[in-house]
Amino acid sequence: MAQTFRDAESENLEERLLRSLEAGQAAGGEARDSTPYHSAALIVYDRATFARVDLRVDEHPQPIVELRRLLGIYVPKMPSFDLRAVNPEAAQAVRREA
Repeated sequence: MAQTFRDAESENLEERLLRSLEAGQAAGGEARDSTPYHSAALIVYDRATFARVDLRVDEHPQPIVELRRLLGIYVPKMPSFDLRAVNPEAAQAVRREA
């Protein structure tokens, strides 16, 4: 996991973290696999007071795969979410223009 994180240094933090989770899963996952819960989460903060990324998957047979899918949907929307958090009126104007 650590090597995967280091190897992806040109990527943003959320991508590096998710690649590390995927590497851990590929290496065998968690040792105690008897828990009935299947979840994964990715929370990343930057300079703002709100999270840059805050995604969670619960009760899923492949939570890291699902987290990857959700991040793929979320990343293109991040600029809009950031704008909406700091300037809701501007975000509405951009949305109307689109």
